[in-house]
Amino acid sequence: MIVAKLLAATIIQPKQDGDFSPNDTSFSNLLFVAVAMVLLTRSSLDLISEANKFSIGSADIGIGAPINALMIGVSFLLILANYKILPLRDFVAWFAFLALCIFGSVETTQPINVARSVLALLSSLCVFIIPFCLIKGTRDVRRLIDLILLSSLIPTCVGLLQIIANLGDGDFRLQSTFSHPNIFAFYIVVVMAALMFKWSSVHFTPNHFRRFAYIFYFGVLGVLLIYTKTRTAWFGAGVLFTVFALFIDRRAIPLLFVIPFLALLEPGVRDRLLDVASETEYIGDGVIINSLEWRKVLWRSAFVWIEERPFFGHGGLNSFLQYSPRFFSLEERGVPAHSVYVRLLFEIGILGLIFFVGIFVQALWRLSQMARSDWNGVVIGITLCVSYLAFCFADNMLYYGPFNWYFLFFLGIVLAAGRVPVRRGAGLLRPRWQQQVPIPSPAYGRRRRVWAPSFLHSNEQLR
Repeated sequence: MIVAKLLAATIIQPKQDGDFSPNDTSFSNLLFVAVAMVLLTRSSLDLISEANKFSIGSADIGIGAPINALMIGVSFLLILANYKILPLRDFVAWFAFLALCIFGSVETTQPINVARSVLALLSSLCVFIIPFCLIKGTRDVRRLIDLILLSSLIPTCVGLLQIIANLGDGDFRLQSTFSHPNIFAFYIVVVMAALMFKWSSVHFTPNHFRRFAYIFYFGVLGVLLIYTKTRTAWFGAGVLFTVFALFIDRRAIPLLFVIPFLALLEPGVRDRLLDVASETEYIGDGVIINSLEWRKVLWRSAFVWIEERPFFGHGGLNSFLQYSPRFFSLEERGVPAHSVYVRLLFEIGILGLIFFVGIFVQALWRLSQMARSDWNGVVIGITLCVSYLAFCFADNMLYYGPFNWYFLFFLGIVLAAGRVPVRRGAGLLRPRWQQQVPIPSPAYGRRRRVWAPSFLHSNEQLR
């Protein structure tokens, strides 16, 4: 019912300033509905896609491939309708990275797998571009952020049911509707960032009831994140919330001490943190080794090959998975690199790594230019972007298609929102705790305006 109301409001609502209507046509609204339906359901289809794959040559194809193709087609139509307003220079790093991936994979012996990987990367770029096509005003920013939050309802409900069904199981890791707990954990971090954006951005003015709902849902997401037992996502969520508390809303600072204490009361959290230094987590080929040491052995073995061809790589996309049995003795089958940076160095060389990092350096630069118009939104966008680069250090982020969609969609929303003029007085141009507030002057008894943290003064002084 909520989804129907959102879509109906988009199509039927009369034109007002800031409404979504790229060309004021029903066809443009129909494209938005297509985007909305895909994004609302993609988070719920990952496990189904993995469970229902069919083989084409040496590659296994699921329903994710047709969904990627659909998103590419819809975004292509949106780009044609809005190409005059698109900031193409913001996508230069993306175009260079995609071109290098394609040309660097010309000599591959697995063309179907390479084509699937290129299709996934292209769909990620399209999801990133879509907000630039759809956002014409503040109301569009709100609707697109709502899409991310609404997409989390089904995974959240399924996750809660899985927790109830597995209470007491010490080895249980929550994955909800996703194919792996890590993907669900990183997706939760993006949803948390979207909630923080709704809480603090100049494009939103939530009332007290909505703020209470945001706090409640944030707590539910925190519980789900704990049960995924994904340490990297815990770190990312912790950094995100710490930055939010220190730079956006200092009323949350006490929670920086309360939340870790409550989390450590859960035995699974303590065990998972202690497992980093243990020697019982991974058992492979008769060798007992923890996950961190296993990654180090894998990376050292891969760098022997990387040093042989540092500039051109070893055959393009997916070659690491193909060649890893030759240099990694702990596994008989191919294993992913467990690091985006190691994978890119191995597959397409140093230039591939530089272009990939360049995508986010360019995004960070654009975000820094928006700080004057929406400080809070920029802080959240920068923190999530830097966290993603940290995730890439020790995980297979490029394989997590659904998560990449929602992360890049959110990043695109934040960047596109910076191009929307904000009404004077619609929000704060500085952090809430750095507002210019009137303080009575003790020397002359007059009211003067100084820069001071607003939470130090009473509501009466702030009026």
